[in-house]
Amino acid sequence: MKKTGIIGLGKMGYSLLTGFMNSGALKEEQVWIFDLKKENMDKANSHWPKINTGESVEEIVEDADLLFIVVEPKDVFNVLMQIKDLLKPETHVISLAACITIDNISNVIPSMITKVIPAVLFKHQAGVTLMSHSSRVTSQAERFIEKLFKRVCTLRVIKEQDFEAVANYTSVGPALIASLSEEIVATGLKYSDISREETEELLLLTIKGTIKMLQQEGLSFANMVDMVATKGGITEAGVKVLDKKFPPIMEEFFNITLKKHEDIKAELGKKFE
Repeated sequence: MKKTGIIGLGKMGYSLLTGFMNSGALKEEQVWIFDLKKENMDKANSHWPKINTGESVEEIVEDADLLFIVVEPKDVFNVLMQIKDLLKPETHVISLAACITIDNISNVIPSMITKVIPAVLFKHQAGVTLMSHSSRVTSQAERFIEKLFKRVCTLRVIKEQDFEAVANYTSVGPALIASLSEEIVATGLKYSDISREETEELLLLTIKGTIKMLQQEGLSFANMVDMVATKGGITEAGVKVLDKKFPPIMEEFFNITLKKHEDIKAELGKKFE
């Protein structure tokens, strides 16, 4: 039974822990957690009493086989400097820090390194996790960590250089979909007397039904549009507006988010030089 350490129990750290615990992918007794906020560890212990809580980062790292670093990107360097002399070469370090590259981390610690970007949906055993391995990771370690994540969610192993673009519709996806849905609801309320609660429920039921039909019938998104937006019909007239207005908005969305990633990468990367 591998000792698994988790440093950081913020939103993402807690989602990660919840996904592993509720899926049974990890056993409580093998997990060690640490967060600067004791209440975050107390919350975890209230749900999973057999989880081990550490008094320090060093205690979590000692003899760890798997070590998840789930602190804010700006804090990663300091954590690595704190633990670098305690890590074994065979310890597998898994970073969830956006904008911190595998090369950045490799410059500080001698361990095997894997980078993952899960979605907040991970805690519900759903969504997609992106993964990329450093050249130090053995094939056995790759198989183990990939199998671990596949017990919780859908996993895609991709090139690290593609992380940000793909994350725009995996880890960012829930916020993107929710934001678009909010705009549909807000606009719809202007044209009917139905309550916000009922409007949201109707849209959610429609989204669920659409997903079900796409999956069960093996349809593409374009297929669905063609089925609903019949030629010369009302829906087609509305879709033509979206076809004209929406692509530039999505282009701007990707350009702004990817530029933001590059700016933060450059700034944080200076610490690792």
